[in-house]
Amino acid sequence: MSISGMRFRSSAARLKVSCLHNQDLALEKIYPVIKEYLPKSLDKLAKKGYDLDDPNTLWYLLGINAVVNLEDMNGKFTRVGVSFQENENAAYNLLRKMRAPRFSEARKALKIYQYWLFVVDLKHFPTDEEWIDILYSEIDKSASNSRLIIL
Repeated sequence: MSISGMRFRSSAARLKVSCLHNQDLALEKIYPVIKEYLPKSLDKLAKKGYDLDDPNTLWYLLGINAVVNLEDMNGKFTRVGVSFQENENAAYNLLRKMRAPRFSEARKALKIYQYWLFVVDLKHFPTDEEWIDILYSEIDKSASNSRLIIL
């Protein structure tokens, strides 16, 4: 996992928006979903020697560093998968991959209805207070359920 992803997970936990450790996102729940929607990718990771019993490996396969649950201005809660890149070109490539139907369907099966890919420089990583503003302004935008957000 990227340093940005780890830093964001810490921020999300402090802000009490993280839902990565909810029971419905436990290893025994996400593994069957990945096996159903991403079997070839799962086999590739197994052949490369990745530990398929490690939840971080499965989240890596889904392109997700963290999962947050955010309330929009209408009071509706939405679960969002969040990922990070430092390089904008790499981010566009990852977003193109994550928009593929098999990845979208896997996220929907896990009740993750939006996917946000942030491009952020570690030198300018947002503070917790800035993350609150960023996350809640993004959840209130009507946009596609997979999008790139350049900070």
